[in-house]
Amino acid sequence: MENPNAILNIGFKCPNDDCGATVKIDLPALLGGNLKCTCDACKKEFTLDADVPEKLLKIKTLSEALDGVQGLLRDCAVGVATPLGEVKVPYGLVLTQLKNIIELNVDGKKAPFSFWTTQEKKK
Repeated sequence: MENPNAILNIGFKCPNDDCGATVKIDLPALLGGNLKCTCDACKKEFTLDADVPEKLLKIKTLSEALDGVQGLLRDCAVGVATPLGEVKVPYGLVLTQLKNIIELNVDGKKAPFSFWTTQEKKK
């Protein structure tokens, strides 16, 4: 069941050689047309390609859809062919053990974007 207090976070590893911190994306600002983001650690500014907002919105929609069908996915599996035969891997295991990553352009170079959820802080 989807957690109403969960917040989807999106970011990429800062490509600055001296940094490596996670650059968090402000999705509402990005969807509003702001293609600039800044690393909080080293203060370097990056420009995202124009197609990034649409792609991130689609992956956000996909992530929310997967959250909404967790109960169903517990009954589903992925078949993996091996030399010894097919192995069924439960979707629940796949979704919890694999990290969702999409590679998008930042300043004209491919960067792997990661997704994670956090709980909304009570006010």
